[in-house]
Amino acid sequence: MIRSLTPVAVLGATARSLALGDDQRSEEAIAAQVLRRAVSALAPCSRAEALRFAREPLAGLMLREDEWFEAILDGLIAYGDVLEVTPQDPDAWRTSRLVLRPAPPSFVKRDNGDVILLGVAGDQPTAVLGALAERVLYRGPLRTLVHPLPEGTLDLLRSLGLVELPEATWLRAPATTAAQTFADATRNQLLATDVSTAPLDGLAILDPSRPVDFYSGRWRPPDKRDAGIFVARRQQAFSQRPWCLVELAGGAPRRMQDLIASDDRQRPCDLAWRIQTAFDAAAGAPQRLRTVAAGASVDLEFFSPIPAFAERRLAVKGDKAVRPRCLFAYTLPASQVALELAELADKLWLAAFT
Repeated sequence: MIRSLTPVAVLGATARSLALGDDQRSEEAIAAQVLRRAVSALAPCSRAEALRFAREPLAGLMLREDEWFEAILDGLIAYGDVLEVTPQDPDAWRTSRLVLRPAPPSFVKRDNGDVILLGVAGDQPTAVLGALAERVLYRGPLRTLVHPLPEGTLDLLRSLGLVELPEATWLRAPATTAAQTFADATRNQLLATDVSTAPLDGLAILDPSRPVDFYSGRWRPPDKRDAGIFVARRQQAFSQRPWCLVELAGGAPRRMQDLIASDDRQRPCDLAWRIQTAFDAAAGAPQRLRTVAAGASVDLEFFSPIPAFAERRLAVKGDKAVRPRCLFAYTLPASQVALELAELADKLWLAAFT
């Protein structure tokens, strides 16, 4: 028997096929599940392949822009559901410098007793099914089993094949160092490379002289007044624009070094964003975040992207949210704010204001 379904009914059927319960069917949760399935089916694949695979079936059901889907995918990579890695030898034919692979199912226990679920469950839409799946809280790409949990939940997760990740292993935070020391080491590494006068197509630099509270406004093409070392992105055919460091003289590139992560839990953008925070802090204009008290909790409002290690740490303590007049915010218990601000100051040299 053939039935005519409305877009809402089709979206509901899609959510059920992704093991999402009636109260778990936000568009963010559906898109995140579809992207997990896309990476599982296509891996190793480029970002563009995964996004196209996920977007096309949902085109008539979700009126969302491409940037919205990209933000969901970025969240999956930042938290550790999906790994963005350099291709292995069998993947060398691919034009992309980085490929996506599904992370194995795992979990992290939060200080407050909640459990964060990570990874992709192969042929299954989710690694947890039945009554336990109904307890999962979906906030964008983040999946949480909320405390209090039934007795034996952690043992059940282990028996289902999920690996428990210690918080320190999941966070992979870098060592604490002074901003000037980190900035100098970064510049010296580039200056040790050979000079090249080859032009770089489509080069855009992060302008350190522009306000740190307006991230998108800091990007611009180089001009003849530019001299020194900048975080940049360059054009590359058939691939996402690579992140790089570039030395400019009179606006022309002299040296260039692509930023390539050394492990599966860092991305080139993570390296670039931390380098820029060091450059800004060393120049006496540190990037900032705003604290906004709201009863027993506090919003930390960010104006520039932060590396994945910082997002993962904040996700353990709080919840990510959209707020006006900032890129994003994390809502934390007031009791945790001082510790997190100190960590952000130590690792990213961020200054807080109210």
